[in-house]
Amino acid sequence: VNKSDRAGADFMVRSIQSMIELSDFGNGWIPPIVLTQANSDTGMDVLLDNFDKFVAYQKENGHFEKRRRQQLIMEVGDILQDLLRREVQSAFESGVIEDIVLEKIINHESDPYSAAYDLLESRTNLQSN
Repeated sequence: VNKSDRAGADFMVRSIQSMIELSDFGNGWIPPIVLTQANSDTGMDVLLDNFDKFVAYQKENGHFEKRRRQQLIMEVGDILQDLLRREVQSAFESGVIEDIVLEKIINHESDPYSAAYDLLESRTNLQSN
């Protein structure tokens, strides 16, 4: 709790303690409540020490690596989505998709979902050759 010298800090501590008591920490780590005053550097050493303990705990039980892998998967997925979105947008703007796909949908030879899957499959086949 930062600004622990101000009015209401005790109430904040009690509120956080209540939330912690009601929470289920499946990973076994129960976060400590640390009182700090950043402007005077009070409690910062305790805060940093607890942070280091938490990181060490996470590394010891494999949670750190698991979380890092999940973050990397999300990051790569976000980048991939952005790249694909740009590629599709470019294809629409150039008229390539319109010429190939929309006529089939308009003539009831295909539907939007099937057309999208066909485009994705043809893109994959083109890139694997």
